[in-house]
Amino acid sequence: MSALSLLHVRASYAARAVLDDASASFVAGKVTGIVGPNGAGKTTLLRVALGLLPFDNGDVQVLERSLKDCSREWLARSMAYLPQESAVQWPMLVERIVTLGRLPYGPRDNGAAAVADAMARCDVSQFAARRLNELSAGERARVLLARALATQAPILLVDEPAAHLDPAHQLQLMELLRAEAARGVAVAITLHDLSLASRFCDEIVVLRNGHVAGQGAPGEVLSDAALAQVFGVAAKRLDGNVVPWSRV
Repeated sequence: MSALSLLHVRASYAARAVLDDASASFVAGKVTGIVGPNGAGKTTLLRVALGLLPFDNGDVQVLERSLKDCSREWLARSMAYLPQESAVQWPMLVERIVTLGRLPYGPRDNGAAAVADAMARCDVSQFAARRLNELSAGERARVLLARALATQAPILLVDEPAAHLDPAHQLQLMELLRAEAARGVAVAITLHDLSLASRFCDEIVVLRNGHVAGQGAPGEVLSDAALAQVFGVAAKRLDGNVVPWSRV
């Protein structure tokens, strides 16, 4: 069953359409990658799904409910969002930052167990009493993911989490997202790295100029023809994983 679906969505900034007749689905228990060139509409798709950007036509279904009929409080408990880090340097204690993930449940929420669990899964418990701006980029990324996981939402939307991480931390983060999917969460993640997408994603949505050019298994939608047409690259394949190799 699809936990989150976009159905023929059109969304614009001013008079410019950024998504046009875009349809995609994100299934519980799977990691679905969203890939495409710069400006293809990847972040816009997440913002539309979250209700942060109005759309002109179409519909968004969240847990079989139309986004237009959902309260902000219900959406905040149903979807957790990890935006692009953008060099976050908040001088706040790590435990306090992770606790922010419980805000959708109100001031009386006793979410200490959820916070502790999220911190343990992201291996940041040892940083609880440190400030976020004292941590490395990889450590900050894990803290911010823990904040999202503390919400315990059935849908997790992640925007370019690996962009500023070294290879080891990229792999660690992707392994954490796969573990979330194994727990039954629908994970949607935007990626520029086609190697990570082909290796860790169950399905991939390919965006081009605001249109969904395809959705399916990595081996299907990241064909040689699609790589050339959408990304302008040729690739080598290692155990089925895509390694962009040259421009075409």
